[in-house]
Amino acid sequence: KKEKRQKAVAKKKEKAKATSKATKPRAKKGTKKAARAKVTMKKAPAKRSGTKPARKTTATKPAKKAVAKSAAAEAVDEKATGVAGCEVVGEYNAKLHYINLEENSDKYFVIQVLAGPGQATYLYTRWGRSGTDGQQELTAMGRDDAIAGFKTKFKEKTGNEFGSDAPHQEGKYQSIITGLPALAPGVWEYNLAAPMDGMPAGWHPYHPSAIPIVEEVFVEWKNNPGAGLDVRCVQSGHYSYRVSFDKMQQTNLQTNKTRPIRRLSEQPTR
Repeated sequence: KKEKRQKAVAKKKEKAKATSKATKPRAKKGTKKAARAKVTMKKAPAKRSGTKPARKTTATKPAKKAVAKSAAAEAVDEKATGVAGCEVVGEYNAKLHYINLEENSDKYFVIQVLAGPGQATYLYTRWGRSGTDGQQELTAMGRDDAIAGFKTKFKEKTGNEFGSDAPHQEGKYQSIITGLPALAPGVWEYNLAAPMDGMPAGWHPYHPSAIPIVEEVFVEWKNNPGAGLDVRCVQSGHYSYRVSFDKMQQTNLQTNKTRPIRRLSEQPTR
């Protein structure tokens, strides 16, 4: 009888162990699933925040295009005639200079591709001695031909491909930076060391027709530091002058008379 009781107790214990083992893994599996569910719920908001930067970048693009368009519209050569309603096509706008002080030579060459009303396209050029309006030519042609003509003319004058970083070639024109904001209008004066032609010694204003000539080459010098534009030879009326902006003096090339000059930002009170 004792043996039967002992066997019965042992069977009960084995059944109890078996049931406890069967229930424990189910509880663990359930907790893992619950934990996974909580993790996925936390990650979901992070995906929504990742879309915000894309909206910021797309919002700034239209503003850049508008600025580029207005800058091109203002770049048409101010001396050009017959170009009402035209705009410069892309980057095809260049002002070139050739300066040889030994020969008292100072020349410019302007090249532009212009788009007119409708589908009209032009290759525009203007050239002459610095200080003069020079000559100009406006030729209607297809857009691709105008751009090709621009590049050909640029290489012919400079010896370099348009858009390259090649250095200036001696004996050739060099391209200068254009389109930068101009300085505040200046008033130019020259100084007489002694009375002359009924004028007293001291500072005297330039003739009104000479002021924009000197102002133009002065702004080019300020916009292109290191480009060798500090000394210029300009035509003013019947006279040619060599103007040095480093020394602030001018020399009449006919009389070889040198005088101090100065630039005032406002009209002086006399």
